[in-house]
Amino acid sequence: MTVHTEREVCPYVGLQPFEADDRDYFFGRERDQRIIISNLLSSPLTILYGSSGVGKSSVLLAGVIPQLRKERPKTPVVVFRDWGDPNFQQALVRACINAVWSGDTDQPKPAETLPFDEIIRACAEAAHETVLIILDQFEEYFLYHAKSTDPTSFEAQFARAVNRENVNVGFLIAMRDDSLSKLDRFQERIHNLLSNRIRLNHLDATGATQAIVQPLKVWNARQPDGQPAMEIEPALVEALLTADQSSEAGIQEQRERVAALQARLAHLATPAAEQLAAKGVQARVLDMHTTKPLDDAAVLAAARAAEPRPEP
Repeated sequence: MTVHTEREVCPYVGLQPFEADDRDYFFGRERDQRIIISNLLSSPLTILYGSSGVGKSSVLLAGVIPQLRKERPKTPVVVFRDWGDPNFQQALVRACINAVWSGDTDQPKPAETLPFDEIIRACAEAAHETVLIILDQFEEYFLYHAKSTDPTSFEAQFARAVNRENVNVGFLIAMRDDSLSKLDRFQERIHNLLSNRIRLNHLDATGATQAIVQPLKVWNARQPDGQPAMEIEPALVEALLTADQSSEAGIQEQRERVAALQARLAHLATPAAEQLAAKGVQARVLDMHTTKPLDDAAVLAAARAAEPRPEP
């Protein structure tokens, strides 16, 4: 039995965020990646913010981090997002220590019970590199943890870690723009809290075109010899780029169009998959949203929805 990864059977991630394993299919954010990396390396604290679904996690996981690990393999990079964990601080400390001591260092590990800023100081000294710590989906921190004035709280320790001038560390906080005001909780503790902000906007036309066209080229190049290349019509790319996304009504209209398109494609793809199967070529009809194979009931329902209806 042959096991295929999702990216082997479809070049697009659908509505899911890109992960590190999807990096070869991630396009359109190259300039954003360079800006984020430059700020992360040169500033003790960077705030990356944008609307929900704009692609903050994707650009970090599939763009920034793989590029850093390629260009700076000795630089420890930590990504943390598990803010709902009651013991999140301990988990973050362990992630930082593991990122450094998984490399080549002869210094002893610091005790996990040390204050967070002391942990980071020890990590930076052992790494002899800038330690990069990305706190993703940080709006969830405020959801699970109340404000604290305790000098031993995470907020106090994190502020001290950011403010220390003798520690070679770069923090990046990524969060939704509608939660940006919640950072006021750190205002009294962190100097120039919002002085280094990067807003991640939606892809422009050039970036969006790359995000649509390039993954398919990568996917085609990785298919077995003799398998016909998949193509995307320029008219479809143009339709996707010019879709009205300026209002809820426009967004709903596009969702309905996508649903109708999927139904039609399923209706057309089913006999094509059967013909390929008869020739010994493995083929499956995939859901456009999840890239998961459609079950028989879903295929039949999509086919019925695509059948022309008699005029009333």
